[in-house]
Amino acid sequence: MAVQAWSKSFRSARALRIALAVTWGVFALGGAKLFWDMTWGERDNPTALARHSLELAKGASSPAKLAEAERLTRKELQFGPYRVDAWCRLAFIQRRRAGRLDNAAIQSMRRAYEVAPFSTEVFLWRTEFLFDNWSQAPDDLKQRALAETRAFYAMWRNRQAVELMAARVEDPAGRLAIELVLLSAPMPKVG
Repeated sequence: MAVQAWSKSFRSARALRIALAVTWGVFALGGAKLFWDMTWGERDNPTALARHSLELAKGASSPAKLAEAERLTRKELQFGPYRVDAWCRLAFIQRRRAGRLDNAAIQSMRRAYEVAPFSTEVFLWRTEFLFDNWSQAPDDLKQRALAETRAFYAMWRNRQAVELMAARVEDPAGRLAIELVLLSAPMPKVG
């Protein structure tokens, strides 16, 4: 009887210790976020940098705003060089600054593909960017964009999004390339 009572109280104590550990873990994570925000500030944490540089890059019409967006994106890449969205954003900024797909933008896009050859996070944006700059893109990036488009278009749930993206492509050569991919794709299996 005493053994059963001890076993029951031990299980209760163990459950209490687990509950306390989980509670402390939750508070620690919340405290870590608070510490991160207080230490790095709104403009110095990677998420805020990404948000701010993207806002600048989208609406930038002046070289100064594009330079600031590029500076913030490069700072974000110092925190995490494996952020595929940052490499794509850098290519976009460099393309806007140069007025064409120059060597710097090409290198940034190549790095984006090295970081994530197939990425659900940036697939639609990255492939649309490349198809829109198809006549200026090198063959290796064209092959990567075609392979990524084929892979994502093969999945039933992505078909409509890819077709809508294809309709937005403005470069005639890129429009033809993506239309050929869509026409040659087999119908996906359902079920």
